[in-house]
Amino acid sequence: MAIQMEYRKLQKLGQNSFAISLPKKWIAQNKLIPGDPLLIRESNLDLIISNPKLAAESGQLMTTFPLDANLRRNIIMAYLMGAQQILVKKEGGHFSADDRREMKVILDSLVGTQVVAEDASSITVDFLVDVNREDLVQRIRQLYTLVMAMFENLQSIFAENRAPADVLNNIIARDLDVNKLYFSIVRQIRGLAKQSPLLGKLKTPLYKVVDYRLMAHMLENLGDCCVNIARELLRVSQTDSTKLIPPPLDESFRSYLASAIYAHQQTQTALIQTNSRIIQEVIRHAQDEIGLRMEVDQSLYTVSGRPESMSYFAVFANLQQIYQYAIDICDLIE
Repeated sequence: MAIQMEYRKLQKLGQNSFAISLPKKWIAQNKLIPGDPLLIRESNLDLIISNPKLAAESGQLMTTFPLDANLRRNIIMAYLMGAQQILVKKEGGHFSADDRREMKVILDSLVGTQVVAEDASSITVDFLVDVNREDLVQRIRQLYTLVMAMFENLQSIFAENRAPADVLNNIIARDLDVNKLYFSIVRQIRGLAKQSPLLGKLKTPLYKVVDYRLMAHMLENLGDCCVNIARELLRVSQTDSTKLIPPPLDESFRSYLASAIYAHQQTQTALIQTNSRIIQEVIRHAQDEIGLRMEVDQSLYTVSGRPESMSYFAVFANLQQIYQYAIDICDLIE
């Protein structure tokens, strides 16, 4: 299409603003009416005005890739990058039963996926997450709630000083739900960043969208920390130890985890209420972590040399990370 150019005069609008009229033909072609948002981008000395709706519609709606060893990575990457539809092809052959099972496992790990077409050598999947309708802050809170439930399960295990395999395996399995919600949040945030006019509709400043992205990543990592602890405790439970965690390490772990969970409970409340007083309380409470950490360090030396000692050190490394994330998330709340 030929690029048309013309000059327009800059007009003063009020005390501090300027305005420029837009060509009537361009307005009609883009089916715009008063009140519609426009996307304005600065490029060096140029100012580019476009219709965000048509820009999104003209983008690549379908992503196509072959069925190979990179299938999971490719599907998740397409999902996170905002693809609306993917087409997976089996080059020179047909989908086997195992291929279809693998596809189902991958799609089950993502929110809002639906197979819409399928034949012997290809599968078409729609991604249905709508960034316009989802409440981003509410979904961050839901992610926090999922992680807090994992914390509470770990706390009960430390309190009873035994490791029921079903409870530990349940913690590990629930990380799938955490990842599923996390991926959909990242997809939503990417969509918001690409469509800046939506930020105005959602009353979400761009810098807060960046904060929410960091927050979601920390919460997903918290889920991973819980999984790591559960796996280490499963290993310990398979040794000849009479107790899951020997004294005095058991009491040190309980105290440290209880303090970390309290910090996260307060942080979660601050996220819901946006309460600066609670944020300051979390920061003050975190000063106790130093003394609790020293107690655990001393207790860890009493188990050095035992076959399960490396698991105890790994558990504590993850507990420390859990505590630190409470402070880091607080820093992102205003």
